[in-house]
Amino acid sequence: MRTAVLAVALVAVLVTASASAGGATRPVPVAPACPSCEALTPIDFKIVGKSTMAKLRSDLAMGPGEMRTLLDAKTGDVTGDLILPPSPGYFIVFGFTPATSTVDFIPEGRTVGKIVRGVLNTVSKVTIRLREVKVAGVPLDVGPNCRTATPVVIELTSGPSPPPFVPPRLLKPLYGTFTMPAFTGCGAKEPLDSLLTGLISGPGNAIRVELTHIPR
Repeated sequence: MRTAVLAVALVAVLVTASASAGGATRPVPVAPACPSCEALTPIDFKIVGKSTMAKLRSDLAMGPGEMRTLLDAKTGDVTGDLILPPSPGYFIVFGFTPATSTVDFIPEGRTVGKIVRGVLNTVSKVTIRLREVKVAGVPLDVGPNCRTATPVVIELTSGPSPPPFVPPRLLKPLYGTFTMPAFTGCGAKEPLDSLLTGLISGPGNAIRVELTHIPR
């Protein structure tokens, strides 16, 4: 142990002498232990949202769920896993008929995003699956695989946040709009794809998401 301490002291003396050669003291650059090993910071959020379906003129609650993210503080890049529980949906179809369903959100890949001067932009892809559908209280047998034919692409943007421009202070609500794709695989006894596509699918659906930091 004593030998190791003496060796470290000797190296320090030699480095100082080398830096001070010529009567001028120069700073000695210290190389990082692992230049390519920049650690990503894990930051988790509780997520609660609401989507307004344009055709149905009804709101669909989302969450509470979780967003488990990794932040690269150097670049502002964010990657995360979106976890949302099933949501009960209540809609009015044909202008007067109540309909209910259970809506599943199935993530397709990871959420990606970037923080630029306090503004967070994210992109998520989610397949929407419908089950336990009832119209006027009567079950509508949509089958076990009634879903959007392609994933829903949800792009969200937050309002600006105060410095230091990184979570967990970046807790402004996120807003966006999305297009609901056509439905496929719907109908156990009769085809229902066209019916559900006509009732639900289309552009201009609004979404609002709130984030709450979950300390680790």
